[in-house]
Amino acid sequence: MPPIPAHLTQMFIALIAAVAALFVSAQSRLAGETPAERRRGSFAGMLVVGTWLTVPGVLAARGALSDFSRVPPPFALLMLCILAATLALAFSPLGTRLSMRAPIAWLVGYQVFRAPLEYWLHAMYENGSLPVQITWSGRNFDVITGALALPVAALATRMPRPRALIAAWNWLGFALLVNVVTTALLSLPTPLRVFRNDPSTALVATIPFIWLPAFLVQAALFGHVLVWRWLAQARRATTP
Repeated sequence: MPPIPAHLTQMFIALIAAVAALFVSAQSRLAGETPAERRRGSFAGMLVVGTWLTVPGVLAARGALSDFSRVPPPFALLMLCILAATLALAFSPLGTRLSMRAPIAWLVGYQVFRAPLEYWLHAMYENGSLPVQITWSGRNFDVITGALALPVAALATRMPRPRALIAAWNWLGFALLVNVVTTALLSLPTPLRVFRNDPSTALVATIPFIWLPAFLVQAALFGHVLVWRWLAQARRATTP
């Protein structure tokens, strides 16, 4: 595999930092009105983000996730655990606070990070570091989710809010996320591999790229679940 240019690694880290900062900032702003409440909210956000980055980061740095000959591979077991944690967080008091207090435009608009992420994936493919099928030149069209996030967020500020449009965007984004994750999993060097072109997607089991499936993908899923929770709450509020 060719060396990865420094600017691509820096861009990836910047995306991680931006999404993490948005999460912590939202927790701080929505925690309450007093400085003490906001400090507690900020601390809770930093604790969640820190744990989310540290655990898979340490495992990847130690090489514990790079063995794909085992069934199931350690990488898959970690992803299942993180998926369960993401869903638990989305339905926790912390997730409830976000879904109930955050403006829906925030919950939709923050997913704009998926547009530069798709650009990064394409640049990594052009560098020979990732396979074509997980980019927009192949089977991944998730850039649509990021490109539509800001326009849909802008429309979501209107009254009455276009709930049907928000729901359609959310389902589309979720479907595109499932598509690229499935394609990436079927490109790993496991006995279940379907896409056998080189390179595989084994890079995502290394540091810092473990944070693509372990953090950025989870952030996208977390956002979709919060939007569904907001939609359910809005539906209940208007039901006689």
